Amino acid sequence: MNKSKFSEEQIKVLLVNCNVDKCSDRAITYNKEFKIRAVKQYNEEGKTARGIFKEAGFDLNVIGKDVAKGCLKRWRKI
Repeated sequence: MNKSKFSEEQIKVLLVNCNVDKCSDRAITYNKEFKIRAVKQYNEEGKTARGIFKEAGFDLNVIGKDVAKGCLKRWRKI
């Protein structure tokens, strides 16, 4: 099993997304604007976490199907 979560190619693709500040083989750092917009869309517009991430250009097969839900849960607490 590969120790890295993201391949170099996947990291390059993720870094092209305007909603990403940084990306390593194990973690994605989303920018502040995306976090705020995502929480507003979730709370005010009733969009799903997966829908928000898909709409923002993320491939859930790459980042993980449950990542979106976990991120929104953390960001909403903040």
